[in-house]
Amino acid sequence: MGKYCVGSRVEIVGHEDGFWNSYFAATILRDDCIKFLVRYEKLKDDEGQKLQEEVGLEYIRPYPPKIPYKIQELDDVDAFDGCGWWRGTVIHANE
Repeated sequence: MGKYCVGSRVEIVGHEDGFWNSYFAATILRDDCIKFLVRYEKLKDDEGQKLQEEVGLEYIRPYPPKIPYKIQELDDVDAFDGCGWWRGTVIHANE
C-alpha cells in the first residue's frame, strides 16, 4: 500500500509554465501504480467543471495540517493566492 490512496486530499505542484513552485489542493480519484488521477478543488476546465488530471507521484505532496505557528522574518513560507500556494520568504513580520 502506498503513501496515498483513493480519496486522499493532497496538493499537486504546478508543473506548467507560470505555475512552477505553486501547489493546488486536489483529491485522488484513481491510483494505477504509475499515475494518479486527481480532481482539483479550485481549478476549472474549459467547461467550468473541476479540472481532473493524471499526475505522477513526484508532483504530489501531503495536504498540510493546521498547525498554529508564529511567523518570523526570513521564514520560508507557502502563501495562498488565487487558487494555489506559492513559495516565498517573509521579509517583515508584525510583532
